[in-house]
Amino acid sequence: MDWYFWLVSAITFAAFEIVTPGLFFFFLAVGSVAAFLISLFGVPVWLEFLIFAVVAVSSIYLLRPIIKKYMYKAGTISSNVDELIGKTGTVTEVVQDKVLAKISGEVWTVISENTLTTGDKVTVKQVQSNTLIVDKIKSS
Repeated sequence: MDWYFWLVSAITFAAFEIVTPGLFFFFLAVGSVAAFLISLFGVPVWLEFLIFAVVAVSSIYLLRPIIKKYMYKAGTISSNVDELIGKTGTVTEVVQDKVLAKISGEVWTVISENTLTTGDKVTVKQVQSNTLIVDKIKSS
């Protein structure tokens, strides 16, 4: 088979990988590159397809889990809001059950296990959506 078949298939698989997530087509592209390289030596077509299949399948089963582990971290997605954890602020307003506090220059809705009043100092324990969970700082 002509070498350009494998080159075109490698480019096509690489393009599919760009538009689809999952790291599947990337390894088919790797198999195509391997078949392309072996086809330059004029080997029989069946051997080209065998090289393609062996390299692609072994890459999928051996390398894909390792690469996915480093690309897609399990757990929560961090954001700049997570930097608020440990910061201190001041309760600015208490209206019925809603408590607002100014932390790092911005006003946030906060929740605490303690009863909060205007002027109390708080420390951010956790971020939960657009609400901060805080602890009241004991005044000494």
